[in-house]
Amino acid sequence: MQGTGAPRKHRARIPFVFAAPVLLACVGTVQIVAGEVIPVSGGLGWDGRFYANVAADLPRAVSGGEIDVYHVRRIVPSAMVWFALHALGRPLDAEHARETFAWLNLAFQLLTLAAWTAAARRTGLDEGGLWLGFVLLFFNFANLKMPFYYAPLTDSAAQALGAALLYFHVARRPVGMVVVLVLGAFTWASFLVFGGLLFVYPLESTELRRAPRWWPPVLVSSAVIAFSALVLVHRADVARLGGSAVAAVVVAAYLGRVVGDLAGGDAVTPSVLLRRPALARWAVVMALAAAAVVAARALGAPTRFGTGYFLRHLAIYSLARPGLFLVAHAAYFGLVVAVIAVFWPQVVASVHRLGTGFTLFVLAHLVWGIHPESRQIVDGLPALALVATSAASTRCWPRATIPTAAVLALIASKVWLPINHGGFLGRSDPETYPAQYYFMNQGPWMASGPYLVQAAALVAACALLWVVRRRLPPAPTAEAAAPPIAVPSAVLGSRPCQ
Repeated sequence: MQGTGAPRKHRARIPFVFAAPVLLACVGTVQIVAGEVIPVSGGLGWDGRFYANVAADLPRAVSGGEIDVYHVRRIVPSAMVWFALHALGRPLDAEHARETFAWLNLAFQLLTLAAWTAAARRTGLDEGGLWLGFVLLFFNFANLKMPFYYAPLTDSAAQALGAALLYFHVARRPVGMVVVLVLGAFTWASFLVFGGLLFVYPLESTELRRAPRWWPPVLVSSAVIAFSALVLVHRADVARLGGSAVAAVVVAAYLGRVVGDLAGGDAVTPSVLLRRPALARWAVVMALAAAAVVAARALGAPTRFGTGYFLRHLAIYSLARPGLFLVAHAAYFGLVVAVIAVFWPQVVASVHRLGTGFTLFVLAHLVWGIHPESRQIVDGLPALALVATSAASTRCWPRATIPTAAVLALIASKVWLPINHGGFLGRSDPETYPAQYYFMNQGPWMASGPYLVQAAALVAACALLWVVRRRLPPAPTAEAAAPPIAVPSAVLGSRPCQ
């Protein structure tokens, strides 16, 4: 991602591997020490009350039947905080648990950075690509504000495990993937289901047959029909929350494009999906899933947060407003959404070159991404940032690209906008102020005004990026030499622009 033009005098630069973690650690420390804390429940928020109380007294919570099955599947971060409080000799109470969660979230961010950087280097990104990826991954509300403002959650842990799984996938380390999947099974509800795809279909260099003509239409039709059936089942709730035909058309068009482009490639054909090694690995994933379910039921009480609960919310909230899920993801994850939208053909190519498992992993997150609560796909953000960066690297960008992107990302993150205002104590309507200062970043509760403003900002960002992309020369790439499923050696990054 080097710029064009006359040669310049060489200047000493601080290596990314040193500067990026220092910058991330400094920003996180400032947020923990001087940043805002959610005023609800004394800094614990809503779900955070449970996680902090479990961390304050883990043995009692486990033995006393206070945890339901759903929360057992998210117990790892709370257990880590409990051990940390014991090791540091800190008081075992919710207040100190909240503070420890914040520091643990910063540690998870540094782990995310380390794993993502290692994966990005294996896929061929250069120093400029690493910096762009750093901006796309971390310069957003999800990472600059949320982990410290609302600390007692499992989001940062899920993101770190997603980055670790990504690294072990491109490094071809199946044992490491199994370890991460086990931890993820008790950190994030969907982690084993989505992450298992990377384990079942490892990165390999294989000649592939072309997909049959009937295959892409079958996949697209199946996705649209399945969503339509889900909406039909919950039609009363959808109508009650104002679901519209326009919103349904947007979702159908989105599913058609995403499923058709990603699952319609040669990497996701019946012959590939049903290979004997894949079936054997599916048995491993199913065994892990069965063990996780048995353990959760043994330790936890019955829960209302089952699969049906989340599918109902998927149907309801995806149709609340036209394209709400896209606006919500842009508000929460920042510029990476605009980059993926504008460079979509290049994103698809980058995804396919990382193989069947990676394609299915990204596809699963993008399909579930019709749910506007962006937090639910945070474990896939490292993978999305990787392919967005590699797609953007197909153009020769000027030297000012990274600082410009950083400034725009900071503006979009709204980290500069104070959230806490008088009256926001968790009892007010989320769609009214002052609560809306927080909930404008959470899709299901985004009010009409912030929705329209942030939708306009997303459209403007995409338009600007599209114009700039058309004016930039293409970067020389190794694309023509890449095998159908790439090996981990410079398969995504481009050669430096001269």
